[in-house]
Amino acid sequence: MPLHKALPMVLMRGWLRAKGDGVERALIAQFNEAEHQTYASLVATAWVPSEFVTKFYLLAAPLLYPNEPRPLRLVGADVAKENFKGVFRFVLRIVSVETLIEKTGMLWGSFHDEGQARVTREGTHAVRFEVRDYANFPEPIREATAGWIAQAIELTGAKDVRVTRTGFDGDGFAWMIHWR
Repeated sequence: MPLHKALPMVLMRGWLRAKGDGVERALIAQFNEAEHQTYASLVATAWVPSEFVTKFYLLAAPLLYPNEPRPLRLVGADVAKENFKGVFRFVLRIVSVETLIEKTGMLWGSFHDEGQARVTREGTHAVRFEVRDYANFPEPIREATAGWIAQAIELTGAKDVRVTRTGFDGDGFAWMIHWR
């Protein structure tokens, strides 16, 4: 079973707690005992099974962003904002979109134990971000990844960022990224 770094879930757990005790309890009430133990023991550097991550994202995103049509994208965007706080916020202002996306591809293995990421230029302001060798990449995490990518690119100063998931081709997934 694929594993994912727990950092995004640790961030989300903090945001749930900040919304009030009842919000976090609403999430925990939907976990079985083993899932509750996993949730309670999350630390940013831990590796967590994909099955748990998928359930966590599906349950937590609507609690964090009620009445939003795409809460998973918002989760990804807020994780990116948190990832690039502090000194990294200033670094992003001098990094090109292509460099950021290329580095994101290189960092893939720091957060996922399956899949190989690569970036292909498709035009002046367009790239294709692919994850190969990961046929079982969970849908909720793919959607949050699209939000993360869009927010990270916006933080470089790019405008009108559009991240479109282009689907599955049997062995991996891809996103087309356009900006101005």
